[in-house]
Amino acid sequence: MKNKRDGLDLERCNEFENVDIELDDIYSKGEDDKAKTPLTVGFKELEVGMQWATVYEAGEHMRRNNDGHTMVLRHGNFQNSCGGKLGADNTLCNAPWVAREVEALVRDVRAMTPKAIKTRMKTQYGVEISYWTAWNARQICMESIVGSYDQGYHDLPSLCVEILKSNPGGIARTWRQDDTLQWTGTLVAFKASLNGFVKGYRPILGLDGCFLKGKYGGVCLSVLSLDANNGLFPIGVYMCRTECKESWLDFLSKIEPYLSTHP
Repeated sequence: MKNKRDGLDLERCNEFENVDIELDDIYSKGEDDKAKTPLTVGFKELEVGMQWATVYEAGEHMRRNNDGHTMVLRHGNFQNSCGGKLGADNTLCNAPWVAREVEALVRDVRAMTPKAIKTRMKTQYGVEISYWTAWNARQICMESIVGSYDQGYHDLPSLCVEILKSNPGGIARTWRQDDTLQWTGTLVAFKASLNGFVKGYRPILGLDGCFLKGKYGGVCLSVLSLDANNGLFPIGVYMCRTECKESWLDFLSKIEPYLSTHP
């Protein structure tokens, strides 16, 4: 059947029945083909000096999580020409950040030095940090693990109370100046050590002292004895500010009543 007015053959109209279906998704197919183009690198630098992959290239390397709205980057080789500061002048590589990264390692290796922390940050992150940044980071880690020196001096009276609770009959006392409330000394001697000297060890006392290498310094004075095998047997320790004649007299006068009963 033909329409003589415009010359169209209406009988052949069925041949074009599926044309709209074939052309319906032509644009989405073109976008998919573009998205599946292999990732290439070498874009011209933007005016700000950076190079980033396009949205289509990034989409080729991402997948959607099960929650339906977050994405995960699985793989990619995107190049970025915006270099960061890897030297010691990088303000983001500060002591708190370094401490968070190495705290777990410091917990396992308490003797880890600032130099070892510097090497760790260089090998793991490619970042150069100064020695003092590593030193401060280690101090932060140690305060998190064992507490700070300031808090330790503040808790000395409570520590003495707990020692006496678990060791009745021992010595655990701390002293401070009445006017300034500054710490002057702490004496600790366990009941087992006092009884051991009185009941079985030689009537010989040895005196020794060593420096404390903490934040506030000081000295640790100790009284020792000898056992039957000539081995050293610690009796008590006295932490104070300096080692002098007055300090020793103060220490020995406090512990003498507990040792004078030796036969």
